Amino acid sequence: MAPRCGYCGSDDGPQGVHSFRVCRKRDFVCRYTLPDDNVFSLRGVCRNPEHSDIKCSACHEDGHSFNSQVPRIGRWQFGASGELRPAIRQRKLADDDFACRYRIALPGDGPAGAAA
Repeated sequence: MAPRCGYCGSDDGPQGVHSFRVCRKRDFVCRYTLPDDNVFSLRGVCRNPEHSDIKCSACHEDGHSFNSQVPRIGRWQFGASGELRPAIRQRKLADDDFACRYRIALPGDGPAGAAA
């Protein structure tokens, strides 16, 4: 059995598997825009010009796309060097994991073997 992507649960990469780092569905809000009480927030000003050009196709707000996730404990954790990575026992997606208020978690979203 091939390992699955920690983000989407798929194992259909070019060699039969892909990882979180190269997942095409990986999409987060800019961590500089997160509230200060979120452990994943970054302080300062985002210097990535691409982040200011993102606009949601559903709610028409700036800073996220329709599928953008907000990193939350239970789905994400910090790696040894401070990078964001999937939690070992990643819980299933919930509606509030998405930045867009119109996006809801669907049965096919997230890792296939995620904990309830």
